[in-house]
Amino acid sequence: MEEQFLKNIKEKTDIRPGDRILVAVSGGMDSVLLLYLLNKYKEELGIEIEAAHINHMLRKKESDKDQQLVKQLCSKWLIHYHTINIDVKKVSQSNKWSIEEGARKLRYEYLNSLKEQFSFRKIAVAHHQKDQAETILMHLIRGTGAEGLRGMFIDKNNIIRPLLNITRDKIEEKVNELGLEYRTDKSNLQTRYARNKIRIKLLPILKKYNPQIENNLVKTGEIIREDNNFIESEVDKYYNKYIEHKDQYIIINEKIIELHLAIRRRLLIKAYKELSHMYLEYKFVEKADEYIKKIQKKQNNKLGLPNGINLYRNKDGLILDMRKKVLTYESLEFLIEKPGQYEFAGKILKLEVINELPGKDIYIKRDSFEGYVDFNKLTWPLKARNRKSGDLFFVIGNKIERKLKKLFIDRGIEAQTRDELPLIVSQNDKLVFIPGIGISDLFKIDENTVTILHFSYR
Repeated sequence: MEEQFLKNIKEKTDIRPGDRILVAVSGGMDSVLLLYLLNKYKEELGIEIEAAHINHMLRKKESDKDQQLVKQLCSKWLIHYHTINIDVKKVSQSNKWSIEEGARKLRYEYLNSLKEQFSFRKIAVAHHQKDQAETILMHLIRGTGAEGLRGMFIDKNNIIRPLLNITRDKIEEKVNELGLEYRTDKSNLQTRYARNKIRIKLLPILKKYNPQIENNLVKTGEIIREDNNFIESEVDKYYNKYIEHKDQYIIINEKIIELHLAIRRRLLIKAYKELSHMYLEYKFVEKADEYIKKIQKKQNNKLGLPNGINLYRNKDGLILDMRKKVLTYESLEFLIEKPGQYEFAGKILKLEVINELPGKDIYIKRDSFEGYVDFNKLTWPLKARNRKSGDLFFVIGNKIERKLKKLFIDRGIEAQTRDELPLIVSQNDKLVFIPGIGISDLFKIDENTVTILHFSYR
C-alpha cells in the first residue's frame, strides 16, 4: 500500500523537491493516514508539509474533539498546524446553500487562502478509490457529460490525491497495523446527504448485481478521462479566443453560437467552473446553450444558474456574472501571523511595516481604507474577521467607544458591504482597523512610536 502511495506521488503528480504541501486533515481515518505517510516520506520526497483542519461546527462537541485530535497528532509529529472554526450551517443558510455544498465551498476557500498566504504549491486531500466510485455514480445520477464521468484526478490544478487509486480496505488495514488514532464522523452514517445515500443504500444494492461495481466505475472513469483529455485540448484552442475574464464575471463572444455544439458546451462548462470553482450539471449546460441560441432572436432576459451566477447579454456580449451574488462571510475568520498580503472577500488586505510616515496629515486625509498604527501596541497574531453583534470601536480622537453599527450608518456603508469587510482585531479582542472607518485611537501613532504598521484594503 505504501509503495503504491509513493508511486502515485512520484509518477502521477508533478510534486518535486522543495515543494511545500498543505495537508487537509479532518481527523478521520483516511486523512490521518495521509498525514502520517506524507510526514514519513517527506525527506525522501524532499518536501515540506503543514496541516490544516476546518471545524465545521456541525456536530458541536464532536467537531471540537476532531479538531483537538488533529492538533495533538500535529504536535506529536512536529507538524505545523492551521485551523479555523466556521459555522457552516449559518453561512450556508445565509447563502441558500445545502450543508454539503456550503461545507465544501468554505473548506476549499480556507485551504486556498492558506495556500496563497503561506506559499504552498499543492493541497493534499485524502480521497480514495471508493470516494472515486461514489463521485462518478453521483454525477451519473444527477446527469452529466464526459467531464463528470471521468471522476477526480490524482493531480489536478493545485490538488493532489495520493490515495485515490487505493481501496478503503487497504487504508483501514494499514491504519490498524500502525495503530493510528482517528475520529469517526457519525454524520457519515446519516442518509439525509446525497453522497451518504449512495454509499449506504445504492452501492450495496448494485454490488448484488456485480460485486466489482466499484472497480468498474473507477475503470470507466479512467477510460473516459483519457478520451476527455483529447477533447479538452481541442477546447483550449478556442477558450482564449471566445472567453474573456474580468473581475467576478466573464464575457463570452456571441460568435460562440457558430461553433460545434460539443465545443460550445465545453466552453460554457469551463467558463462556469473558472468563475465558480464548481461543476455545472448537464441540465444547466443545456439551458445555457438554449439561452445562447435565443439571443439570436433578441431575447435579452436573464438566465439564473446555480451558485448565484447569472447569464445575460449586454453591449459587450454574453455575460456570465457572479457579482449579483455576494457571499455572506459571517463566522469566517483567520489569523494574521505576520505582515503580508491576504485575500478577503475578493480584495487584498495588505499589512506593511514602514519606518516613517508618508506625511504629517495622515489622519486629516481620512482615507479610511488605509491606516497607520503603532506596531508595538499590537499583540500578535492579529485576526481578520467579520463584524459581530455588539462590536465597539474607538474612533481617532475619541476616547469613548462607539457602536460599530452606528459608525457604518454614519459613514453611509451599505449593510451588504458591511458583511464583507475584514475587521482587524488584536489578541486582546480590541478592533484595530476597519476598512471604511479607519484605525482605532487605541493603536494610533504617538511620539513614542518606533515601528509603524500600514494597513490597506483595496
